[in-house]
Amino acid sequence: MPADLEHPWLGLESYQAETRAYFFGRDLEVAELHLRLRSHPLLVLYGRSGLGKTSILNAGLIPRLVAEQQVPVLHRFDYNNERLGPTEQLRLLLFSSREDEDTWSFGNAAARSDQWAKELREKLSFLDLPEDSASWFWLRVHWRAERPAITHLILDQFEEVFTRGAERKGLVEEIRDRIAILLHGGVPPAISSLIAKEDTFLDYFDPDSQPVRVILSLRDDYVYALNRWRQHLPALGENNFELRPLRGFAALEAIFKPGALRCHYRGEVGAANKVETGLPPIVSEETARRIVRFSSKKGEEISMEDIEAVPPILSLLCRELNERRFTSPAGGKQAPAEEITFQESDADIETIITAFYERCLAGRPEAVRIFIEEELVSYSGARLAQDEKSVLRVFERGCEIPGAAGDRRAQGFGDADLARACLRDLVNQRLLSPLGGEISSYELIHDLLAGVVEKTRANRREREASARLAARQQERLRRQRKIALVVVVALVLGCAALVAYAYRARQEIKFRTLLDSGTFLLETGDNRQALEKFKEATRINSSEAEAWSGMGDALLRQAYGSDDSIDAAITLEAIAAYNKAVEIEKSKNSTATEQDMSKANLAKAYVRLGNVYAEGTDPDFPKAEALYKQAAATDPGSPYLYVGYARVQMSQWHFRLAMEQYEAALKAARQRNEPNYSAHAGLAEVYLILGHYGLAMDQFNRAIGAYPDSWNARFGLAHAIHMNDPNDPRAAELFKSLLGSEMKRLDSLTRMYLAAMLLEKAKPPADAPLLAEAVTHLEEAYAKDPSAFSAFQLGIGRALQGNSQEASKLWDEASRLPWGSDPLQQQTYSPLLTILRNESGALIQLQKITDVLAQERAAGFLTTVKRDAELIRRSGLYDTQIKPVIDLLDASIKKAREGN
Repeated sequence: MPADLEHPWLGLESYQAETRAYFFGRDLEVAELHLRLRSHPLLVLYGRSGLGKTSILNAGLIPRLVAEQQVPVLHRFDYNNERLGPTEQLRLLLFSSREDEDTWSFGNAAARSDQWAKELREKLSFLDLPEDSASWFWLRVHWRAERPAITHLILDQFEEVFTRGAERKGLVEEIRDRIAILLHGGVPPAISSLIAKEDTFLDYFDPDSQPVRVILSLRDDYVYALNRWRQHLPALGENNFELRPLRGFAALEAIFKPGALRCHYRGEVGAANKVETGLPPIVSEETARRIVRFSSKKGEEISMEDIEAVPPILSLLCRELNERRFTSPAGGKQAPAEEITFQESDADIETIITAFYERCLAGRPEAVRIFIEEELVSYSGARLAQDEKSVLRVFERGCEIPGAAGDRRAQGFGDADLARACLRDLVNQRLLSPLGGEISSYELIHDLLAGVVEKTRANRREREASARLAARQQERLRRQRKIALVVVVALVLGCAALVAYAYRARQEIKFRTLLDSGTFLLETGDNRQALEKFKEATRINSSEAEAWSGMGDALLRQAYGSDDSIDAAITLEAIAAYNKAVEIEKSKNSTATEQDMSKANLAKAYVRLGNVYAEGTDPDFPKAEALYKQAAATDPGSPYLYVGYARVQMSQWHFRLAMEQYEAALKAARQRNEPNYSAHAGLAEVYLILGHYGLAMDQFNRAIGAYPDSWNARFGLAHAIHMNDPNDPRAAELFKSLLGSEMKRLDSLTRMYLAAMLLEKAKPPADAPLLAEAVTHLEEAYAKDPSAFSAFQLGIGRALQGNSQEASKLWDEASRLPWGSDPLQQQTYSPLLTILRNESGALIQLQKITDVLAQERAAGFLTTVKRDAELIRRSGLYDTQIKPVIDLLDASIKKAREGN
């Protein structure tokens, strides 16, 4: 429904030029942005997601610039356009014109670009003009005879450069260099050569011109990534503007004024239609004040000037309240109530957003909901985009429901036209937003909605888990009734054969019940109880591979959570269990056509067994590769085969090669139309090591989507979020949700990371309570899992408390404790500990390791090590030892980032 005088609030949708008449409350900010642009060629607009950055640009700043005869163009890079990448889009934006104002067309700009290039070649035929795209971008920017068609280039959602842009090698740097050409006279090498050779070249081009002003709009949690460009863009940081929530009176204006427009206009808002209508405002000023206080949760004791409100929340609240005018008893479609009525007791922000979401889905097939909740929102509640083809396919054909009992499918429309009509309706209802581009895609219209959808998904998954358990209990009951009937018949007839059959049937029921229980306990993280169930199952029936595989899974999970190394007894027991499963499947392959475990599962068992040998501090790669070859022979297209080879590459620190294997695994999984948790989680780990935190977050989210109960992926996601932005509260929330895990190593690591987050904030002695809380976490981590790493971290805490004696004692103890199964951690931190103990030759040993890591571009891992070193330096007790370490790490990180 478009905005009009009776529906003046847009809800979660951003304001555009055509709806600017309904945009209120941001006059001061628009004036400030406009003033800043006059004095500086670069403006960075940043702020929390959901505060209306896109709206203030489209409905505030751009109309003001247009009124001054300027030609601004707002663009969001289209990463789905295979024909025109973001850098080509930037070039064509320079050829935009007023003709493209209503409908942006790359075709129009491309035609102008081709014509200009042709004319330039003819005019400068005596020059050997370069062919590379960066040079042609420079030529267009600095051509003396004709300035670019646009005056202001506004790049919205610019944080996507550091997430989606980072997926393509070199693209982030290319975009950076194009902006440098616009702002700071960046000169491509081919142009530099031409300037040096041709004396007349600068008669036609002005390298000092700055014909286009640039506005970069991005979320505040990506400003740190933008600031890494300062070496290339010195102006960064000089003209930043943070968009804050609306202050009280501005929020009041954003509610009251749109509803008051109908008092002064009929039809379209414009001078020609201005007339005093005699109608009251849709919302009275007193009601508007109450809505502001309600949305910000502030009472009458707080002055309006001290209140802050989030614009989309206000707009959605007013939009939903306005809808009630047309549906409540006081009004109808023909005769709506004159004014909005509002009672604080009848409203709740989350309830209102949830009601909006449920109303959009009412009467639609279940597949629509499943797709939105599973594919458009990540585990952490971030919006994801999906292409139109994928959306329509699920809307039409339906889809599987993750975790549903009995592999139940969600039904779609069964009709392509109805599926397309549904997608169109969801866009019109402002639930989904089209992203456009050469390949059309869609996302939820606002981050605030994504949070509600994530919670709805979590509730649905809980219901599915309960239904799955109930279904198992029903099946168990059915089997028990069947055996009871057989037993009764056997007793009545006294038939020995029936008695024997009854016994076997009873044992089969018990066996299946144990498998069900073991699988359920694995899903809930109770690995010890799961192991007992699987062991008992093997005692009842030792010829079923499923029980042995389950036993192996439970043992491996326990091994990770223990302080045993990878070759400890618990892991050897897992190997024996997997070997037994493989042997059973081998015999079944040769004797049976129908199997309980398919060839794919047999191959998976080989890969699982190979992974045991591939990982740890003393890996046996030949043995692992031999098992992977067996997996390949069993199931040549298995995605898990690539995962296995990726693990080998990771163990050898060949992170780029590991990335290629994980990507191949995902490709193979897509061909089979099946999820692959291991590939997503492994790829996320690679990105985390390389320092591509946005990409790591995306892959961890996808891993959690494939396996929602994964504690490891949630830990990795929390780690990536924190490395991406140390001030992001989601990291601490995720870490806290992992406390109490039966996997004691995971629980210990979680406590260490929570402590590190506190230590980074603490500034002794003023923050002594914060420091004490952090040390308590470290003490608990060490008690849970007395490993070398937990001893090292507790030593850092003691050092920050000024207790060098206790710190040194812990670091001595660390040299005698096991590191666990992470060779990267062991080989890097061991020489660091040696340096802290003042042993000779340790710095040279550390340098050899950091050189390798820098060559392998492990900027993320090196940054993590540097954070620990910085904490030690902050204690002031180990300056002599730690300063050369930090210098070494700084140099290695710089080298690694240059490679990335």
